[in-house]
Amino acid sequence: MKRFLAVFSIMVMLISLSACGDATNASASSSSTGASSVASSQSASLSSSSAETKPQDVYEIGDTATLGNWSITVTACDFKDKIADSSGYGEFTPDEGNKFIVISASVSNNGKQSGTFLPSFATNEDVTTIINYNDGYEYQLTNLIGLDTTLVDATMNSLTSKEGIIAFEAPNSVITGAESLILLFNLGEQSVSFSLR
Repeated sequence: MKRFLAVFSIMVMLISLSACGDATNASASSSSTGASSVASSQSASLSSSSAETKPQDVYEIGDTATLGNWSITVTACDFKDKIADSSGYGEFTPDEGNKFIVISASVSNNGKQSGTFLPSFATNEDVTTIINYNDGYEYQLTNLIGLDTTLVDATMNSLTSKEGIIAFEAPNSVITGAESLILLFNLGEQSVSFSLR
């Protein structure tokens, strides 16, 4: 009888765990240079919300957009072969044949409590981001762990602001292409986008 209960309990647990699994978890990868993709929970949340949500307005570099309790101003977009820490001790390089798309931005928390902008492990209640190239190719945020100027996992108290960068790794063909490059921020069913070129 104990053996039957043990086998039955294990089967129920396996069925429960398999129902909670997500096929996109296998897509998270890390770069050999120390840069790693943000957790697949953000990718899963982003992929589903970006497919369902189309932004109303497209903002330009220098404009400020409001998304939930956050005000986001994209101040610049650069393409770089490497990103150095402001201390000069650390440096990140993309994989061969790629470059970084580096977004400089200012973010303000207008909410009544502290919040985390672009958390590594995001839920549908968190801000997530992707770059959309040529109206269909998506590039996920690259979490440069240890970079002191990143806005990833930026925790801010109410009514405070922070300036920093957000990085994406993309192939050189995207960097040199003339097609559209759109930065998309999602928060649940809401989204805002910035035209980068």
